Amino acid sequence: MFFKEEVMSSKFDGLTGHQFERKVLGTCLATVRGHMERTEAFAQVRRNQPPLRTQTVVAFNREVRQLLGDEARFFTAVGTSLDVHQGIDGFFEFNGVVVTIDVTMNPDKETWKADRIVHPEDLEDIPHLVGRIVKQMQIKLSGRV
Repeated sequence: MFFKEEVMSSKFDGLTGHQFERKVLGTCLATVRGHMERTEAFAQVRRNQPPLRTQTVVAFNREVRQLLGDEARFFTAVGTSLDVHQGIDGFFEFNGVVVTIDVTMNPDKETWKADRIVHPEDLEDIPHLVGRIVKQMQIKLSGRV
């Protein structure tokens, strides 16, 4: 375990928080245009995904689709109004239900606006991370009327 932690931490050493977000999730092609209505901001992110995905996003999509089916997808929001104004770096979506994430290198971060916070060590086990997110999504789905 020590070796794995050492490799993971060295992978992101020297990066700023924003550089970490871009390395892990990539950058959405939409640009920040000030504060946007939440619904509009999500729609803008969906329409402007980068053509090339990071390895993490490819793994997120693979895992969430394996658990929920082809309709499930991850979207990066890095660099958008959702990121800058609402603290959402990305989101998983399935059947109209969204679970948002905030990736951070700050181990002491105690508050966030997204549904789930993701630290570098969470990225060591993407199937487990996505499994927890899918459970959260299923809870949201079961709460719908």
